[in-house]
Amino acid sequence: IQEMDIPQMTITEKGKVVLGDKIVMLDYIHLTFYIFTILHRGKEISVQYLRSHIDQFRNIYFALKKTGSDKAVQTFMGYSVDEVGNQTTIRELDQMKKYVKDKRSEIKKSIEEVAGNELAELFKIGSFSTIDHHNTKHFYSIMPENSRVKIEIEKGLMELIE
Repeated sequence: IQEMDIPQMTITEKGKVVLGDKIVMLDYIHLTFYIFTILHRGKEISVQYLRSHIDQFRNIYFALKKTGSDKAVQTFMGYSVDEVGNQTTIRELDQMKKYVKDKRSEIKKSIEEVAGNELAELFKIGSFSTIDHHNTKHFYSIMPENSRVKIEIEKGLMELIE
């Protein structure tokens, strides 16, 4: 099997996702999740892990969006918020797993639309599950560490995130 050329992905200072010479269209919340998984490449990202990093997630979101409320971030984390922005309820873990899975799938679909299935497979956010000694299934998202898959987040954006 011949090795295919894998273009570099760049996330620009302005939040554009460029794969080779193509632009992948992602809205703010999908791009925030994508960048979060890139920054945590190789880590097992559970719903609890996401929620414990809500401040970093919020920083990424506002580095991209600049203004407005963080309602989309709260929703992503499974919190409902009232008009004033106070957390009211929290989504069940099972609902959260499906929500995160849907977001992963939507990101992959956006990559696939411009770059095809092979590249989408390489640049997608992966997932897996484990079963602990209590027979409880745990679900994780993971951006695999693959030396052939180069993703660069431009310095200007990184400075806003950090």
